[in-house]
Amino acid sequence: MGKRFPTVAAHQRVTIDDVARRAGVSTATVSKYLANRDYYIAEGTRRRIREAITELDYLPNAAARALAKQRSQMIGVVVPSIVNPYYPEVIAGIEDVTEAAGYTLSLATTNDSPERESAVLASMRQQRVAGMVLGRAPRDEDLARIAGTGIDTVLVSRESVGTDIDRVQVDSVAGATMATQHLIEHGHRRIAHIGGPQDAYSFKQRAQAYRDTCTRAGLDYIDLEVHNRYPTMADGADACRRLLEKHSPTAVFVANDLMAMGVLDHCNRNGIRVPDDLAVVGFDNVWVAGLPNVELTTIDASARLIGQTAATILLRRFEANDSEAPDATGATSTVIPPRLVTRRTCGCD
Repeated sequence: MGKRFPTVAAHQRVTIDDVARRAGVSTATVSKYLANRDYYIAEGTRRRIREAITELDYLPNAAARALAKQRSQMIGVVVPSIVNPYYPEVIAGIEDVTEAAGYTLSLATTNDSPERESAVLASMRQQRVAGMVLGRAPRDEDLARIAGTGIDTVLVSRESVGTDIDRVQVDSVAGATMATQHLIEHGHRRIAHIGGPQDAYSFKQRAQAYRDTCTRAGLDYIDLEVHNRYPTMADGADACRRLLEKHSPTAVFVANDLMAMGVLDHCNRNGIRVPDDLAVVGFDNVWVAGLPNVELTTIDASARLIGQTAATILLRRFEANDSEAPDATGATSTVIPPRLVTRRTCGCD
């Protein structure tokens, strides 16, 4: 007769007290052994505990371990919105890494409300989340509260000058340069830029790189800023309307794909042919951009890779904390190189 494997119910019946009795030690000693820290436990005692765990097929309780470490097996993810297809890709990337490590995600959106953001971050702290991934830099007072609780945090897709937390983002300067240069290589001499609010560092970088590229090519630049903190399709459509009322560009580089979709919608509704009358390049490469009826040329911001990278950094922080080894590594800044994806809207087949 083959070996019988314990059922889930059998695992639940085995407790840390059972392990302690089998090993002939106190429950506190087993707890110290399971904590995997630098507690002194004689090698003979360690061996007996190991053997007891194996014989009883004991599975340490994840919740109990989390309580001992003052954190849960949950990672908080806070993003501005999930209306923009970029953020679900980031979230999927985070989950690719954290699920395999036994963590679950607690997701929240802020809808560009500072009050909501503060409430969400307070809730995450109360849940004793293991760590957080943030889609935007929090206000100084919120950041101070996070730092005070010792919660490891990674900022994704948004640079925050002077913020002492780990950051992962795409190279906005290289991406915007690539997009503008591609339009120049198509022969365009009147290239406009529809940008996001310039107090957002990534949008500011993209606008400046566009202007620098035009200047190097001897071209005048046509800037139009959308002031909505998290620009939407409607913002892109309205910006395109205003742009074409005052100027006559033959091409436009748009600071994110969601606004670029709005530009395409405005053109479609008003008989403006893309790319014949107006070539369009976006930034992000959200999944919608590749649909047959869209075919948007864009800069791939590697959203899923950014999420995966952020989660990997977070898990490394956990490991360093659990080992209680001195961590000389300060805040890291990881920059993902962009990639130009050519499709119909720039004139490429």
